[in-house]
Amino acid sequence: MKRFFWLYLCAIVCGLSATSYFDYVPDQVNFADYHYVGSHNAHVYQRFFKTVFQHQYDIKTQLESGIRGLMLDDYLWNESALNPLGFFGVRPNVRYGNGYIVMSHGEPGFIAFTQKGFTGCCKVEYQTYKYELRTIIDFLQANPTEVVIVCLEQHVPINMVVQETQEVMQEVGVDIVFTPQDWNPVQPGVTDHVWPTLGWMRAHNKRLIIFHSNPRQFNTTLTWDTWRYNTENRYGILDDTQQLSQERGESRDDGKTVIGQGRTLSIFNHIASLAITRMVSDVRNDHLYTKVKYLYGAAIQNGFAHGRIPNGYYGDRIIESVQSLQKDGIKTVFDLVNEINYAIAHDIPLI
Repeated sequence: MKRFFWLYLCAIVCGLSATSYFDYVPDQVNFADYHYVGSHNAHVYQRFFKTVFQHQYDIKTQLESGIRGLMLDDYLWNESALNPLGFFGVRPNVRYGNGYIVMSHGEPGFIAFTQKGFTGCCKVEYQTYKYELRTIIDFLQANPTEVVIVCLEQHVPINMVVQETQEVMQEVGVDIVFTPQDWNPVQPGVTDHVWPTLGWMRAHNKRLIIFHSNPRQFNTTLTWDTWRYNTENRYGILDDTQQLSQERGESRDDGKTVIGQGRTLSIFNHIASLAITRMVSDVRNDHLYTKVKYLYGAAIQNGFAHGRIPNGYYGDRIIESVQSLQKDGIKTVFDLVNEINYAIAHDIPLI
């Protein structure tokens, strides 16, 4: 499994729909073999980040275009710290949506402002977690076959995430989050984690899985620990295959927890390290079919994720890049992911 191998490409036609670059994945595919494209810092889009943004399109459009993985950074809204003149009615910082968890890149305040700028009329707006979660759930309700993965880098107590997640589901009237109460991946006598098929997730309407980053090795009633179930590579690297094949620090087995044992899910980061708005003409080359295929092959050969093809590919400005590549008739990471899912669903051998 660790040697370089790839798909046997024989008469695979990946038709793209008018609205999404991501093809339907059949019921028989197991979640552990589900491959998708994700957005790094999906919340850092132009509507709320005028100075520095990592996506032009909002989360609704990202999902409609085929993104199925969303990395989100959560912070606590602090009214007194963010609005010291609030007593006088001066509130330059405002929440967009309900709830006390907000989306930011860096702690809300001056640092965040250098990236956000004025997003409203002389105001700095922070969209809330509940606002974006409602967007995700609305999308899933409108698209009953789709499965979405959320990876939280949360800087708030995990119980707050659970509470606000429950509140949104109650508001919508749907219990759609796939939880540790629904499924135990650790099964007796089986070394590797075992996950349900997409068909099971669809049939039970458990199609949103939320991974949290902290505390380590601790599941909640609604969310899963990222590092217990996912192998994740280093970030901030674009071309060095050796470094891209290495696990990031939090993902490595520290010898004290179950991390590193039995994981069948993986996240592949392919993002720049600097917090800048990269030009589409530059970033689109990161998401080329040929480049990602080469990086995946090198990662597999180097033993990343126990030689398994990465499940989630995460990058910046993916939809804009894919649109640009498509106009030039160039294959993209979506074509690659679609081919992988097709091959798995139809038992086409991997070579």
